[in-house]
Amino acid sequence: NKLLWTASFSLFMSGGALVVLSTLRAFAAGGGKAWLEPLQVAGANALFLYVFAQGMQRLLVYGRLRNADGNTVRLRQYIHEQWFAPVLHGEFGSLMFALLYLALCYAVVLLLYRRRVFLKL
Repeated sequence: NKLLWTASFSLFMSGGALVVLSTLRAFAAGGGKAWLEPLQVAGANALFLYVFAQGMQRLLVYGRLRNADGNTVRLRQYIHEQWFAPVLHGEFGSLMFALLYLALCYAVVLLLYRRRVFLKL
């Protein structure tokens, strides 16, 4: 990781972030605020979103269940094999698993946002 963040790479990524930020700002000024609302919701409780997502990931990785063979498997693997792999094969099933995970995390943050609960340090 140390070799990746050279001075030139950091400058390049800062420039890319500024381009994305300015594009979103211009889009919001042009009347696209409804499209940017999910970013506002996620940003209002960004710390909680991060901690919740990491906690759920720990639960999925370290949680164990027994499959049909009687073997102990990770909860994440069990969910993927039982719900996604039979219907969606390969990388597309993994993508759908990740998008559902993101939607679940976002739904929790959206619930907090609608109840006007904002966690701050």
